[in-house]
Amino acid sequence: RRTIGMGQFALATGGLLPAPSDWDFMRAADAKWGVSLSLYAPTHAEAQRLGEAGAYSLCTRGGWASSPQPRPPAKKAQAALVEEGALVPLPCEGQLLDVTPQAWSGDGGHPVFRCAAPVVAPSRRQGGAA
Repeated sequence: RRTIGMGQFALATGGLLPAPSDWDFMRAADAKWGVSLSLYAPTHAEAQRLGEAGAYSLCTRGGWASSPQPRPPAKKAQAALVEEGALVPLPCEGQLLDVTPQAWSGDGGHPVFRCAAPVVAPSRRQGGAA
């Protein structure tokens, strides 16, 4: 019988994930590497370090932007981003990307930005292919 659960559950161990007491690799304060939990646009320097020993894949994101100003929606500039689950060197800050639609440039309108700073869980795992 299905219910809404109300936040009550029993933690089962021994399945796909190790027991929480074995998750020490996620608490590595002195870690030199991390696992990205979000999309990430590395800075130029970070991209060089990532290319040396990181494990990652790329994706492209775009989309549409609308404005409170009287103008039609327009296609945002595309951005190549590192996907979630990448092994990245720490520290990493990412960057703020200007994805202002080309149709809006030069007409006195507002810019459009994509925040591509990563959310990273530290890991003791070393760089290189997983």
